[in-house]
Amino acid sequence: MLLLDTLPSAHIIASALQSQNHPAELADPTYKTLSVLSPDSGLCFNPAHLYLVPAHTEAPVPSTAQAELQSLTIDAQQAAAVSSCSSILAGTSSESDEYGDIAVWLGGTDDATSGVFEGDNRENAVITALGLAGWLEKGAKMVKDADGTVAKSLMPSPALERVDTRVTGWEKTFALRVEGGPGSVVLFVLAGLSRATGWQALLGIGVWT
Repeated sequence: MLLLDTLPSAHIIASALQSQNHPAELADPTYKTLSVLSPDSGLCFNPAHLYLVPAHTEAPVPSTAQAELQSLTIDAQQAAAVSSCSSILAGTSSESDEYGDIAVWLGGTDDATSGVFEGDNRENAVITALGLAGWLEKGAKMVKDADGTVAKSLMPSPALERVDTRVTGWEKTFALRVEGGPGSVVLFVLAGLSRATGWQALLGIGVWT
């Protein structure tokens, strides 16, 4: 696990991904997204399975969940590349194509904190879990997204179909975005409950000016 408050260099991230035989084209967009989150967040990145997890998570991430998260990250980034955009959540309205979506593990259904993602304050609970409350304190604005799906403007692809299948299988799905992040970035999050493994999310970065 790599703690994002001491993010390694792009070369180290690339080497870590390559050592796991992940597609080489994931290295740069993954690093770009991690660099936006670091050092503000309290997240760790698992280069072996390409997912983020809150640093305070006590229970280990189940192996089945790790496989799902890895596939979600790879498919989301490949689907975005087909549409020449940085995120399947931001879509082609984003002015950037340099970032990459990354899956997030928020916790199992038996975790003591899992209930916070079901209440009226669930969006704030996600921001807290990501360790990004400081963005809001500095003036960024959180917007609840009632749609709760991937962007509509994407080119069809097998990777996008796999993402759609995965996220439509989630329950209690919701989405949010945070506008006014560092460097005018917009943070997008789509979260939901996988009954088999627990709370998962997909995190993306876009740029609106």
